[in-house]
Parts: sequence; structure tokens; C-alpha cells
Amino acid sequence: MSDQEGQSAGSNRPKTISRFLNPARYARLVSEASQRLKQIVRDRHFLVTSSQSDVTGAKAVPIPKIHPCFEIRYACRGKPCDRIKTPAAEVLCLTARNPYTNVTLKHLRIIRFVVTDAAGNPVPTLPDGTPTVAIIPSAGIYFGDLPPSTPTVPSAVTREVTLRSRSAKKGDYLFDLSYDFSVEFVLYDQDRFSLPLLPS
Repeated sequence: MSDQEGQSAGSNRPKTISRFLNPARYARLVSEASQRLKQIVRDRHFLVTSSQSDVTGAKAVPIPKIHPCFEIRYACRGKPCDRIKTPAAEVLCLTARNPYTNVTLKHLRIIRFVVTDAAGNPVPTLPDGTPTVAIIPSAGIYFGDLPPSTPTVPSAVTREVTLRSRSAKKGDYLFDLSYDFSVEFVLYDQDRFSLPLLPS
């Protein structure tokens, strides 16, 4: 194929609208077309609603309490195993598990992870201002999507964090987690329309 033929073939390729309109103008035209279509639907069409339609407007759907389950595991060093010695920098395995068989937990992330004393108060700080007991990292721990579990195989994701303790007092501590996620259901249903037909 000659250069002239290649140029001719290239000139016949379809051009996208973005080559003729800037993004702002394109968005405005799409919005105007959408509003015009809505006006046509309102003015020129007879409305038939299905049996489950609610013409009074939108309403809130009751959302059940849905949450992941978290677990922490760490190496057993001496007896008893349910204690962590200080000072230390102990690696903890933090697991998030989906306890449901019909729900996907999407974009699960920990946005805040702090350690408090047994009464829920902040732990003492060192002279440099850092807590005597802390989790590293303390935020931004991303687990991603947790698909539904099966009765025999749990859906879980594990991340490693570090428990750092320096000059910490002996006693029990609380781990406070704040997290967010979205929920995805797969629902199946049926609906029905009633449409009269008359002879012309």
C-alpha cells in the first residue's frame, strides 16, 4: 500500500465526537439531551406502572446489620501464649472474614486502628510524644473485596501489622478498629404490567 493510499484509508476511519467537541461542551450537550428526553416522556407518553412501582417517590430501604469478622493471630513465645512481652515489636496477622454466604463485602479498609487501655483511655506516651503501645500502620489497611463464603470454605484476607510496645505498663489493652466498606447483593425478583389493547 502506498503512502497516499494509507492516508486515504486513514481519512475514512470514523472520527470520535471528542475530536470535534471539548469535554465541557460535550457534557453540556449530553445533559441537555437527557433533559429533553425526560420532557418528551412526561408530555407525550401514557404512563403504565408495574405492580411493584411506587409513584409517590423514593424511600429508604431498611438495611440489616452487616459487618465483617476480624481475627488476630501471633506467634506463641513461651507460656502463657495469650500474653505478649514488652518491650517488643511483634508481628500480628490481622484477618478479615466475610461471615455471609450471599453478600460480597467490597473495598473493605481499616481507616483507624488504635490501642487504648482496658478502660478505653489513650495509652501513656513517651517523652518524644509517641504512644507506649501502638499498631503500625494505624490506618489505610486495605483488604479489598471479600466474596461470599461457603459453608466449608471461609472468604478471608490477611494483612500483617506490627504491635510496637516500649515502656508499656503490664495489663490488658483494647484494640479499636474503625473501618468502611460497601455491600453487594445479587437479588432476583419478578414484576408485571397490565396494558389494555383496544380495536382501532
